[in-house]
Amino acid sequence: MIEGFLTYLRSEKRYSELTVRAYGDDIRQFVLFCCGVTAPPTPEEEADILRSFDPTLSEGNDLRGWIMHLTGTKNLSARSVNRKISSVKSLYGSLRKKGIVACPENPAKASFVRRGEPHARHPAIDRRPDG
Repeated sequence: MIEGFLTYLRSEKRYSELTVRAYGDDIRQFVLFCCGVTAPPTPEEEADILRSFDPTLSEGNDLRGWIMHLTGTKNLSARSVNRKISSVKSLYGSLRKKGIVACPENPAKASFVRRGEPHARHPAIDRRPDG
């Protein structure tokens, strides 16, 4: 499934090899996170995990948890996290077009996208009714 998507990016979308490799790495990281893999697997273990991954079982909480892991534990920048989210969204968009997943099952649709670090606001300017 993942290799088929990467082939699609190469041949039909004509993405550069570097972009395809980055998308593949991002998607593999997401799948391993969803499967609860905490230690680096052997190549054989990783291949088995990727082959057996069922994208219909992923939920928005999986992507949100992965984003929190990336921003907290991995301490990645918002730009890097957004690229990773884009990779997963592209995969699920492709799977949706093929009828493999339904729109509500797309974890990327139920997530948020970090835009960058928020700017500090002055309390007098940021007066909202709720606080």
